[in-house]
Amino acid sequence: MGFINIIAKLFENVIARIFTAFGFSFVSFTGYGQAIDMLKNGVSGLIGGLPADVAALLYMSGIGEGLGYVVGAMVFIMSMGAINRFMVLGAS
Repeated sequence: MGFINIIAKLFENVIARIFTAFGFSFVSFTGYGQAIDMLKNGVSGLIGGLPADVAALLYMSGIGEGLGYVVGAMVFIMSMGAINRFMVLGAS
């Protein structure tokens, strides 16, 4: 009976750490996702407020793709931070 209790306590601790890490990662990633959505909406609102000729010139110059690259890089950095946080919580 002693061996089974030890294994049960071990798995209980590991499972609790995994769920805690997933919870922290999910909450932080969701918050960052909302911040990025607000940023995208703000930028599109600013560009939408420009005259049509200026907005067309900006889009022809590639500002839409550039903003896509920037937002993609921000999401990548947030994802890597969440993964690193998961690894740190899981290892302690």
